[in-house]
Amino acid sequence: MPQPEEAQRLIEEHITTLGEQKAQLERALGHLQGSAGGEGQNAGRGRGTGAGQNNRRGQSAGPGKGRQAPNGAADAGGGERAPRGARRGEVIADLKANPGSKAGDVASRVGINPNHAQTILGNLVKQGVATKEGQQYTLVAGKA
Repeated sequence: MPQPEEAQRLIEEHITTLGEQKAQLERALGHLQGSAGGEGQNAGRGRGTGAGQNNRRGQSAGPGKGRQAPNGAADAGGGERAPRGARRGEVIADLKANPGSKAGDVASRVGINPNHAQTILGNLVKQGVATKEGQQYTLVAGKA
């Protein structure tokens, strides 16, 4: 269990990340509103399904699903992409708070796909930031 100071720092980091994500969303919305020419927010999104359209299986896509990100990439989570390195930082923070964790446990706590967590953890091991014993990962002291 993290100490109160560590928990406070983790919460503050998360608040900062959320603030950055909010700013990105506001910029994206402003861009869509400025470039849409009054045609609505779905203008220029290609063939992605919106909430009122049907997907290939004939089901309603539902709010926030089946849309494309403004850069044209598929948007599986319904939100903006995390800034570069953000997930890595979240995984490191989680390992600090929970040394000896398995990849699936880290993924659950961070809220990412287990395969993504496995990739990030593998990279941390290659970079010498973490070690792996069996299925458990631990940060190397002074490296993270």
